[in-house]
Amino acid sequence: MRLAIFAVFLAASSPAVCQLNKWAKAAGLKYFGTAVDNPSLNNQAYMRVARDPEEFGSITPANGQKWSNTESSQGRFSYVSGDAVSSVTKQSGQLLRCHTLVWYNQLPSWGMFVQRVLPRRLTRSDKTNQ
Repeated sequence: MRLAIFAVFLAASSPAVCQLNKWAKAAGLKYFGTAVDNPSLNNQAYMRVARDPEEFGSITPANGQKWSNTESSQGRFSYVSGDAVSSVTKQSGQLLRCHTLVWYNQLPSWGMFVQRVLPRRLTRSDKTNQ
C-alpha cells in the first residue's frame, strides 16, 4: 500500500520524461522522430517536448513541405512553412526528415489535374507496356 501511494505521489510530482530517442538509439536504431505541423510551433508545452533531442532525434514537417504549401499558386513558391520547422531542428541539433511532397488530398487547386489525369495515363501506359 505504501509503495502504491509513493508511486502515485512520484508520478504526480515529476514531469513525464520517456527519453524515446535515447532508448531507440540504445536499441540500435538511428533515431526516434516525430512530425510537427506549423500551428504546433506556437504551443510552448508541445514544442518543449518536440525540441528535446532525448525524446526525438528527428522532426518531420507534417504538412509544411507538401506541394499545396510550397506552390499554392502555379509558379509562385514559398518555403516559409517548411523552413520554420527546419529551423527548429537546426536550433535543437535534431535531424530534419522530409515528408511526402505530393499527397492525393493535399494538392494545390491549380494542380488537381494530377489527381484526374495521372492515374489514367499510368493505367494506359501499364497496359501498353505488357
